[in-house]
Amino acid sequence: MTRSRWPVSRLAAVVPVTLSLLGPDGAVRRTIYRATDENGQLNESLPTGAFETPGTYRLVARQQLDGRAVSLPITLKAAPRQSRARTARGGA
Repeated sequence: MTRSRWPVSRLAAVVPVTLSLLGPDGAVRRTIYRATDENGQLNESLPTGAFETPGTYRLVARQQLDGRAVSLPITLKAAPRQSRARTARGGA
């Protein structure tokens, strides 16, 4: 086993990141640009519209320093339908 001459430690830095949301058809639906905090953490939410097509979307996070990317699937389900029935009020 060889040892590094330099101590291994985490690099504390702010990293610019591009987040892309791809739809079920593979087309880019939304792209936003953010940066991590000084600990390399990024917390973000991407709200979806009520009329988005249900299906499997893909969220891609790409760091801008060297272009490395990770992705994860996101399943968007149709919203449950609400009853539109109305009842008559009043008496006769």
